[in-house]
Amino acid sequence: TQKIVPMLVELIKDDHHEVKMGVLTGLKSVAVLVGPELFSGTLLMSLANVMKEPQWRVRMAVITLAAHIAKEFGKEFYVKNLETIFMLFLVDTASAVREAGIEILQILAGEFKADWVVNGYLPKAMEVLNKEKIGYLQRIAVLNSLASLTGVLTKEQIGLHVAPLLMKYCKDPIPNVKFCVAKLLKKIMPKMDTQTVMSKVKPVLNEMAGDTDKD
Repeated sequence: TQKIVPMLVELIKDDHHEVKMGVLTGLKSVAVLVGPELFSGTLLMSLANVMKEPQWRVRMAVITLAAHIAKEFGKEFYVKNLETIFMLFLVDTASAVREAGIEILQILAGEFKADWVVNGYLPKAMEVLNKEKIGYLQRIAVLNSLASLTGVLTKEQIGLHVAPLLMKYCKDPIPNVKFCVAKLLKKIMPKMDTQTVMSKVKPVLNEMAGDTDKD
C-alpha cells in the first residue's frame, strides 16, 4: 500500500483527463484487493481535488467510485471518508453529474437504509440548501434527490421529513423551482398517508395552482 498510493496520487494529477479516468476506473478493482487502508488521507485528498476537474466525465467517475467504495466498505467508512466528496454532486455545474449522483444516491439508500436517509443524508442536503450562493439548478437537484429516496422510507417518515422540506420551496422566487416542487409533491403523494396529503400537501398544491405567476 505504501508504494501504491504515491503512484496513484501522481497519476490522478496527470494533465490528461483520459489518464485520470483510467485511474479512477481501475481504483474500483484495486480497492477490493487492497482494502480500505488504500484510501489514506493523501489519496482521498487527491479525489477531492479531482472534483475541481473541468471535464465533467472525470467528476462523474469520482462520484461513481465513491459510491462503489461505500458499498464495498460500509456506511461508517462512507461517512468518515467519502461523504464530503460524494455530496459534491449536488452542486456540480453539469446536469449529467447531478442526475447520475441522484441515481447512485438511491443505490446507497438501498444499502444504508432509512435511518441513514433521515439522520445522515437529509441533514447534509439541508446544509447544501442553506448555502447562500446555491443556484436554482442545484436547489432543484437537492429537491429531486429528496424525492428519489422515498422508496426506502415509511409513510410517516415521508410526511415528517421529506414533504415539509419540499413544501418549504413552494414559494421559491424561481418559477422552475416551484414547478419542480409541485411535480415532486404529486409524485410522492401516493406514498404518504391520506390525512397528511389532504391536510398539508393538497392545500399547498391548490395554492400553487392559483399562483398568478405565469413565467
